[in-house]
Amino acid sequence: METLVYGAGMMGKAAVYDAVKFGVDKVHIADCDYTRAVAVADFVDPNKVIPHKANATDFDGNVKLFKCKDAVLGCTTYQHNLEFALAAIAAGTNFSDLGGNNTVVQKQLKLDGQAQQAGSLIIPDTGYAPGMPSLIIADAVNHFGHLKSFSAREGGLPVIPKGFLNYMIVFSATGLVNEYIEPVIKITDGKREVVNPMEGYEFIDFPSPFGKMEAFNTSGGESTIPYTMIGKVNNFDNKTIRYLGHRDIVKNLLDFGMASDDLLKVDGKIVRPRGLLEKMLMEQCGYEGDDVSLSRWTAVSTVNGVDKERVYECIDYKDHTTGLTSMARMTAFSASIINLMMARGDIKQRGAIPQETCVPTQEFIKQFQARGINLTVEERLAK
Repeated sequence: METLVYGAGMMGKAAVYDAVKFGVDKVHIADCDYTRAVAVADFVDPNKVIPHKANATDFDGNVKLFKCKDAVLGCTTYQHNLEFALAAIAAGTNFSDLGGNNTVVQKQLKLDGQAQQAGSLIIPDTGYAPGMPSLIIADAVNHFGHLKSFSAREGGLPVIPKGFLNYMIVFSATGLVNEYIEPVIKITDGKREVVNPMEGYEFIDFPSPFGKMEAFNTSGGESTIPYTMIGKVNNFDNKTIRYLGHRDIVKNLLDFGMASDDLLKVDGKIVRPRGLLEKMLMEQCGYEGDDVSLSRWTAVSTVNGVDKERVYECIDYKDHTTGLTSMARMTAFSASIINLMMARGDIKQRGAIPQETCVPTQEFIKQFQARGINLTVEERLAK
């Protein structure tokens, strides 16, 4: 079995590590910076990992690179995912990615017919969130049959709150801002509803040392759930978890126009407010210290006239043995599990397909727990 990971950042590094650890004979790692690709190969296993210098916008070069690979996993920015999917179809191979933008995902899913004709499987939006909520809700529907409600709550955070935002960047400043400004889609009384990001404010409690946290609407984590789960789930929403106070500060910055792409002239120089915001987020909230991922997914269903809830919960920390952050573990490991299923042929469908409609959820959960991540599942009477 031979796979390719595109992007040698934190997520790509963790994905290569996972692929080698769980049985891939040869993993190719591609990046525009060859030294980063080599560093990943050296970190994991230079005998099994082959580095490549590659250009994400070179379609023909990518088709050539994708050929003869059992599956390709995109770990670059979401802007490349549509072209990567097209390159995979042209190469006759399988492709999955870390997603993060609903518009791009919908364009990828429109490639279904082309992918079927090529014998390719395209699964966008895998990873932590988007990704995990889609698989967990599918597992709950498989278990109960129909859900009254499903709430998805996730957040990547510093173990110790830092800075005036009580936050640190654990993936991408661009992706973070997208989550905070783009429309959010939920299911209300069986119908899709578009709501504003940064609203839907609530409190959520986690065990010590975290205690009371906040959660609010953000975009992207819902992925294709509002489309595939109509008729199966009456109410669904996805919210991001943060330390108290974070939402209000960020919302004030956004209301002030700091995420605008409109160019401004400042001291004779052209400035894009959003670019400045992302730059300052990286400088003020850069990765420093240990991170933690807090997750709680709650499904409620009526069984024999009684409301029951099935709660999936996970608190994951940075792995000091490997040096992999919790965000990298949660994102890259979950994405890698699906990519390896595709490479092995465990998923028989072909086309461009939402993950919740084709990934075997119980096997996914088993594989996820086998990575040393403590995902618990508890069923009880609904509160």
